Amino acid sequence: QVKHMADEIYDLLNDDDKFNQLCEETFNEFDTDRSGQLDKSEMTRCMESLAALVDIPAPSAEDVEGIMAGLDTNSDSTVNVDEFKVLVSEVLKAIAAALQGEGQDD
Repeated sequence: QVKHMADEIYDLLNDDDKFNQLCEETFNEFDTDRSGQLDKSEMTRCMESLAALVDIPAPSAEDVEGIMAGLDTNSDSTVNVDEFKVLVSEVLKAIAAALQGEGQDD
């Protein structure tokens, strides 16, 4: 079952339409001011929610700033939906890899 979950994540990553829809829906959930950008407070809420989802400690303010700096390719101090997709892709790949590792214990 764990391997199946990992396979589903990889299938999602390889399906551009589904991946883009997931990213846009998730982005819009956290873009509370509907600016088309995630500012630091919106990104913090997003990262806290994600951390809770995968049962890891919430990121510090410095962590969020570092993540935003790494994603913010146009240097406007916010994260747009295209920059956000990079984060979602990396997180999903990490989760799938962890699941595959767990599946090998079975």
